[in-house]
Amino acid sequence: MAMKPVFKFLVATGVCVAANASYAHYNWVANPYLGLEYKLSYTQGKDYWKRILPSNKPNNNGTLFAGLKFHDCLAGEIGYTKSNKRAKISDTSGFNMFGTVMPAGTKQEVKLSYRSWHLDLNGQYPAGDSFAFLGTIGLASTKPKLAITNLGVPANDPVKTISGKSKVIPRLGVGVQYTQGMFGVRSRVMWEGTSRLRFNTGTAKNGVSGMTDKPF
Repeated sequence: MAMKPVFKFLVATGVCVAANASYAHYNWVANPYLGLEYKLSYTQGKDYWKRILPSNKPNNNGTLFAGLKFHDCLAGEIGYTKSNKRAKISDTSGFNMFGTVMPAGTKQEVKLSYRSWHLDLNGQYPAGDSFAFLGTIGLASTKPKLAITNLGVPANDPVKTISGKSKVIPRLGVGVQYTQGMFGVRSRVMWEGTSRLRFNTGTAKNGVSGMTDKPF
């Protein structure tokens, strides 16, 4: 079964520390919580973008989230994520890029980053007094950003910034959680459908008319 078009973005492991405002041994409760999450993400470029994008190493992300546990096994959550700038030196001299053969000496530093808002529904299945298995389903409004600095042949615009289009993408995840009193730690493996993300290529198409807006 071919999975290449689907699994374009993988959050390897996310760890968070959250504080519950209260705790009650009832089926339906209303316990708010706050937390921080550190994520490692991996994005694979598509077609010609593979040579340009820094997709050969993981990206670091930080997330601030707030949630409401309204049932022993269910919680709703909203959060904001911002990534660092993942960089790559891309030498495209003599290569066919989007149907155009690049001139000799074409080299650039490419920096890729993201920011997103997400809304999740988290399910919990108890596995002991303090442990639980987690399942996550949600949506994220994600916007990528690409900064390209020319390092090769002289150009009129040595630095280009290609902004992304904010797109709503699906999120799925599984993991485990440990809680003790008002504090907890969790670890999850997440998938996000970044094949929906697009770039505003605009003037970046000058000289490379076949450039697509689908990087992943």
